[in-house]
Amino acid sequence: MAPNSKRGWDPAQPNIQALDLIRGAYRDLLAEKRRWRDMRKRGLLPTLRANYRVLVVAGRLYVLLQNYPRLDERFLTREKRSLSQLPVPDFCKCGCAEIVKYVDNGRPPKFAKPACRKRAARRTQANLPINAPRVPTGGRESLEQRLAYWSWQRHRIRNLLTYDLVLMRMALPPRRSTNIAQVRRTLRTEREWVGLREPRQDQRSRFRPEYFAHGLPVKPLPKTQKS
Repeated sequence: MAPNSKRGWDPAQPNIQALDLIRGAYRDLLAEKRRWRDMRKRGLLPTLRANYRVLVVAGRLYVLLQNYPRLDERFLTREKRSLSQLPVPDFCKCGCAEIVKYVDNGRPPKFAKPACRKRAARRTQANLPINAPRVPTGGRESLEQRLAYWSWQRHRIRNLLTYDLVLMRMALPPRRSTNIAQVRRTLRTEREWVGLREPRQDQRSRFRPEYFAHGLPVKPLPKTQKS
């Protein structure tokens, strides 16, 4: 039987089906981005759910592009270009750098996982910031005692930034090629760490599709065998 006959196996069929899946995800991404832009044009601030829906569809398109790398790139120029200019995701409040997932109903969550919520509750009970670092579990010492040095260091730098900025600049690690911009950048990072300034989203973390590469409901292609 001829391989290209109607009843036989067509070697181009998997590529055609993969291209249909990619273009379907591309149309969904354009629809979500259009809805997101319409909210901004009407003077409405897009909700975190709207941002998350755009990111989920973009992540689905990214996964499809990674699963089928043998497709001709000339047909995927628009799809790859559409992965730019995406909204900023909302990260977990506990400082684990995970993206918060949203559903269509209910109160918007603040944490990515139940473990993050439990960790923040334990730090609140110990009168510590919810973004305090993790410590080894177990031991007879309480959480407040195990994070005593971290709290003292944070309190000391906070006082230096508030009352003695000259001494804080002298306490910075010396560098041979330190300029004013680097000093300001370091001071801004320290203010964000001690809570004197709202932390700014890292430019490298604005959209990392690797967050969506695991657990997305991507429809697999049907298995075709040569008859």
